[in-house]
Amino acid sequence: MIGIITILLTEIFTFTYFPIRFNRKTRKVYVRQANRKVEVFNWDDLQFYMSTSKPARDGADIKALVTTNDGATVKQMFAFPFVSDTTANEHIGGKQLKQHFEFVRRYMEASTDKELETVKNAIRYIHPVHQKRENPLVSFQRVVLSGHNTYSNMEYPKTSFTPDVSLLAITPILWLRYLGRLLSINTSITPRFSEAIEAECQINPNDPYDLNKYPPEGNLQDKLSLRYKLVFATVLFVSTRACP
Repeated sequence: MIGIITILLTEIFTFTYFPIRFNRKTRKVYVRQANRKVEVFNWDDLQFYMSTSKPARDGADIKALVTTNDGATVKQMFAFPFVSDTTANEHIGGKQLKQHFEFVRRYMEASTDKELETVKNAIRYIHPVHQKRENPLVSFQRVVLSGHNTYSNMEYPKTSFTPDVSLLAITPILWLRYLGRLLSINTSITPRFSEAIEAECQINPNDPYDLNKYPPEGNLQDKLSLRYKLVFATVLFVSTRACP
């Protein structure tokens, strides 16, 4: 019981996410840590490495850290948001983590419009948690995504929501995850950076790479047909009735 309560307290009455903001122009990184404090890092001072959790099967991520001048002591550290669901090996987990890091690195170190356009074109899906709280339909889509093999394509191709037998087979589990996500989202608040940080990160109104104004074509939540929604609503209802 104590374990369940501990887990709940990390998922409810907290923040919907802990944001990391990369400012290419000032070369600063703003990170809201788990202790809810915002720390500011200089991109050029950061060192990076891939880290596996213990046990390793729980996943792997990328750690960014700042050390003392002699490199012997870690002064500050944060983790990138993407977590590989496999061990950080060269074939699966390692490749994903390197791709994730390379995407951020190319953005922060882009020096030409062509390089920025390459980064923009690599983005196929935006989950706009920085703008608004997700609604029940978006929560459902996120849960469905979690049921797919994430190693197939971490950028979520346009066919990610194509129904298949394997997905339907685990629908009862997804339904429970969905209820948990609704509870977490609707008892937590969306974090905001301070006005000073927002001012530093203000996007030029004429920026052609502003994905808030020009989202990728076919953002997933805009592509679900009425037929698809009805099919999964029916399956979810049946799953609910089947759950003890």
